[in-house]
Amino acid sequence: MLGFPFIFRGALDVRATSISEGMKMAAARALADLAKESVPESVRKAYGGADFSFGPGYIVPKPFDPRVIEWEALAVAKAACEEGLADQPITDWDAYRKELRDRWRNSGSRRIMSFGQLVLLLIGAFVLYMAVEELGKPSPFQGGESLQQG
Repeated sequence: MLGFPFIFRGALDVRATSISEGMKMAAARALADLAKESVPESVRKAYGGADFSFGPGYIVPKPFDPRVIEWEALAVAKAACEEGLADQPITDWDAYRKELRDRWRNSGSRRIMSFGQLVLLLIGAFVLYMAVEELGKPSPFQGGESLQQG
């Protein structure tokens, strides 16, 4: 569930016409690669000074890791551009990376959320994702069908 907000961030930034399997895989790979990097002090502080390193107990980055937006949104945007799904392709990836960092720094996203707020954010992102996935499928109510059987 960590991936959903930043999949959409990358897709929106390039005005992607759809979210492809390639974009989802790019997001997953970005998270996997990030989990193998050393964890910044700010993340350790947010978790009571715990030390994280890639292994059975740490396979995806923590939700408070500020690098997630940069790694994941960038990977998704690149995949959309490579697949021809971007209406506004990005050409300067270094500038985009800096813009993502600045967005994080200048937003309220840096503040520590309570566990309940985080759960609500993730549930909302999941519901949005499911709604987007359903857009291309036919409605069960087309053609005058009814849920009631009589």
